[in-house]
Amino acid sequence: LVEGLEYQFRLQAVNQAGNGAWSKATKEVVARDPCDAPSVPEVVDVSNTTITLKWTPPKKTGGAKLAFYYVESWDCSKKNGYWSMASRVCAPQSDCVIQNLEEGMRLKFRVRCKTVNVMSPWSEESPEQIIRQELEAPVITMDETIAREGASVRAGLDYELVIAVEGKPRPSI
Repeated sequence: LVEGLEYQFRLQAVNQAGNGAWSKATKEVVARDPCDAPSVPEVVDVSNTTITLKWTPPKKTGGAKLAFYYVESWDCSKKNGYWSMASRVCAPQSDCVIQNLEEGMRLKFRVRCKTVNVMSPWSEESPEQIIRQELEAPVITMDETIAREGASVRAGLDYELVIAVEGKPRPSI
């Protein structure tokens, strides 16, 4: 098949008794290179009502530009679970925040992309994630020299001091 050309297909069964009749032709289909699946979605952050996911775009897109990513979730706490749409993201962005979740939910995620021509297969599923606020005590990081010796600034001059503050939930200063 030549990429970009339209094709129709018909089938004919053959056995020891002879050839069967040809099937009706399919609708015209344009031959396209396939698009690989994105990587498994990774958890970046979790709160008691949200989860932030990121993934790597597919290595091969069939030569077409990525248009969207579709993220689905599976509620592992339900016996008769099913995949449901969690988010649609415009490419080239490859992360999302899923909101309005309930604390204690156990979810898995998968992602696929759509180019202007084709839809990719689904990524592999993420490991199960429990929706709950992770707690980490606040940590302040600053230049050791300034922390040890301090800083002198002439009156009337500007001074910028970069201090990293981390913790979960995000600390307020």
